[in-house]
Formats: sequence, C-alpha cells, structure tokens
Amino acid sequence: MERQDAGGRGGMAAGASTPPIEAPARAVRPDGADGARDAMDERGAEIHELLGQLRHARLHPQMPAGLTDAEANVIIAIHHVTNHGLELRPGTIARFARVTPSALSQTLGSLERKGLIRRARDEGDSRSVVVSLTGEGEAVLADVHAQMLRFRAEFLAYLGEDDVDQLIAILRKLVEFLEGRGRL
Repeated sequence: MERQDAGGRGGMAAGASTPPIEAPARAVRPDGADGARDAMDERGAEIHELLGQLRHARLHPQMPAGLTDAEANVIIAIHHVTNHGLELRPGTIARFARVTPSALSQTLGSLERKGLIRRARDEGDSRSVVVSLTGEGEAVLADVHAQMLRFRAEFLAYLGEDDVDQLIAILRKLVEFLEGRGRL
C-alpha cells in the first residue's frame, strides 16, 4: 500500500523493504531561486488578489430603490430562516446573514422604519423578540429574489456548464481544506 510522507512524496507502507521514491529535483534558477516555488508564489498571489476582488464584488444586481445591500441581505436571510423552518429570532437571522448581532439590530431598525419588517415580543417568552416580514417586505423579498435568480442565470450562462462544474469542484475542495484546518 502506498502512503505519502509530509512532503507529499509517495512511498511504501511502514515496514516495507523498498525505500520511498524520491521526488524529482526542482529546477534552480541561476540566481539560486527555486523556479517551481516562484511559480507557486505567483499563483498564490494571483489567487489572493482575485479572492480579494470577489470579496468586494457585488455578486447580486442593483437592489430596489431605497434598499441597502445590508437590508437586502437581512431580508434574504429572513427568507432562508423561514425556509429552514426555524424561528425568526435575531440571533438566528444574524447567523444566516453572517453579520454581528449589533449590525443586525441596526439593520432591523432600518427595515422596521421602512415598514418592511415587524418586531414583536414572543408570546411564550417575553424576553425574546420574533421578526416577521410585512406585506410590503414580502413584495420586496419577491423582487430581490427574482433579481438574484436572473443574475445567477446570467452568471452561470456566462461561465458555461463545464466551467460551472469545475468551479463547484474547486470550491468544494477549498471548503474541505478550510474546514479541515478549522478556518470555516
């Protein structure tokens, strides 16, 4: 049975009599630098740059007039919480929206002033608050959701089926890597 050592090189299982196979020597540039390492460093820097651009990208279309990205994010999070059959409590919404409780509180206040949500004391626990969309909030959610679906369809059509499949595989692998290191 083959195994890999810490350097990623293959070898025989522990106790086998054949020594591990050595990795091929890397090309060394005349200045002594390792060419393979430089290429990986350049790729790593490019990945870092691209991820930074994506982090600041607007991955959704323009929101309806008067609605900020943060407000749209919370409305969508409320929709997802509801679809998962969970209670619409601020802590749950904050987790789905991936925002801090303080930021969520400010956004809920703004949405409430705009008449898009209601906050009420839970009848079973007066210390707890339950959030719900108003009729107008439901209409805004439908508009935001439709715009997001159109944008997603454009994005997927632009990439094409093969690239989408590759992107999904790469993203899954990245998630697995990050989860294995406690980074997600």
